[in-house]
Amino acid sequence: MIELVIFDFDGVLVDTQEHISRLEWEFLSKHGMHMSLPDYSNRFFGNTATSVITELHKEHNVNFSNSLSNFALEMDEAVLGELSRSKVSAIPGVREILENMTLKKCVASNCPLKILKILLLSSGLHVFFNNSVFSADMVNRPKPFPDLFLFAAHSMGIDPASCLVIEDSEVGVKAGVSAGMLTWGFLGGQHINLTKKEQVLKAGAQKVFPNMKNLKGLIQMENEEIDVRTLNEMIKEQLQDRGIQNKFILNAMRSVPRHIFVPKEWQKNAYEDRPLPIGYNQTISQPYIVAYMCELAAIKATDKVLEIGTGTGYEAAILSFLAKEVYSVEVVPELGLTARKNLKQLGYMNVRIKIGNGYDGWIEKAPYDVIIITAAISHVPQPLIDQLKEGGRIIMPYKNNFNEVLTRFIKKDSELRREEFGFVRFVPFQWEPSN
Repeated sequence: MIELVIFDFDGVLVDTQEHISRLEWEFLSKHGMHMSLPDYSNRFFGNTATSVITELHKEHNVNFSNSLSNFALEMDEAVLGELSRSKVSAIPGVREILENMTLKKCVASNCPLKILKILLLSSGLHVFFNNSVFSADMVNRPKPFPDLFLFAAHSMGIDPASCLVIEDSEVGVKAGVSAGMLTWGFLGGQHINLTKKEQVLKAGAQKVFPNMKNLKGLIQMENEEIDVRTLNEMIKEQLQDRGIQNKFILNAMRSVPRHIFVPKEWQKNAYEDRPLPIGYNQTISQPYIVAYMCELAAIKATDKVLEIGTGTGYEAAILSFLAKEVYSVEVVPELGLTARKNLKQLGYMNVRIKIGNGYDGWIEKAPYDVIIITAAISHVPQPLIDQLKEGGRIIMPYKNNFNEVLTRFIKKDSELRREEFGFVRFVPFQWEPSN
C-alpha cells in the first residue's frame, strides 16, 4: 500500500537541469575551464557543484582561485542568483496531480537545498510541500542515494516499503530500488529520449509513464489489491503469449485500470479474455483486441489519433499513453459522459471526448495520423477518409456479408490500400450519414 510519494525534482516536477548546466558552464568557462557546453552537459548533467569542481581539478587539471569547497559554494551562489531572477514552469499536469493528491508527498533531490527551495518557490510548487523537502545536503555522504530516499521516508514517518519513488534517471531508479521502495520511471521531461527510456527500464523501474496525468490512476490501481494478479496474468497470457511484444503497448495495458471502465457488477471480470457489457447495447472490447488494434495502428508518440466509439473510455485511455493527442467521438450521450468522468478521474489529459455522430468524424481537429473505429460497418465513411493524413492508417472491423474482418487501410495518393487480419466480432456501427 502506497502511503508516501517521493518526487525527484528536476525532470519530474520541473525541467531546469539544462538551464542549470548552461549557467554552470558559463561560470566555469570564466574561471579557466576549457570545455564545450555539450561536453560539459554530457559529463556533468545533474551533478552537484562539489563533485563537478573536484573532478575538474583532479582529472582535467583545472586550478581555481579558491579552495575547492569554497569555489563550489561560489558557483552555487552564482547559479542561484541567476535562477532567482528566472521563471520556472512546472511540467504539464504536475500542479493538478499535486492539488488532488491525498497521500503524503515530499521532494527528494540531489540538487543543493538552497537551489531546490528557490526553484520550488519560483515554480509555485512550494505550496504543495511546505517543509517536506529533502536534499543531498542533508545526507553526509558523497553519494547520497539511496540514503536520501531512506532519510526522507524516516523524516516523514513512513516505512520505506510503503513509499513510491518517482524518478526520471537511471541512477535515481536504481537508488529507489536499492532503498527497497516501489520505483516508477517518469519519462515526460524534455531531456528524456529513447535511450533514456531504455536505461530507466533496465535500471529496474517497475512501471514507466509518459505523462504526469497518468500518476493518479496508476497509484489508485496499485493501492487496490483486487485485480493485480489477474492483471499480470492478462499481460502475459492474453497479450505476450499471443504475440503482442511492443513494450509501449504492454506498458499502457499494464498501467490503465481496466476495471474502472466497466460497470461495478462486471468489475470482477474486468481482466478476463472477453468483451464485457457496458450498457446501451455496447461492450468494452477484450484486452487482446484493444492491444492488437493499437499494434496494427503503429502509433508514434507524435501522432494525433481519432477514435470512433468511445464507450466508457478504456481504449482512449490506452491510446493516451501512445499518442500525443487523442480525440474520441461517442454516439450514446450517457456513455460519452461516463467516459469523460472516467478519464478525468484518472487524469488522462491528452484525451478529448465529443458526443455526436461518429460517421462525420471530428473535422475541427483534423487531420489525423490514425483513426480507430470500434464498431462494425460495411464501408469506410468518406468524412473519415477526408480527415486522414496521407500515409495515415484506419483500423476497423470491416463488415463483409456475414463476416467482420479486422482491417487496416493505409491512405496513399488519396486512395485506401487494404490489409486484412482475421475475423472479429464487434457491435454494429449505430449511426448512418447525417445527410
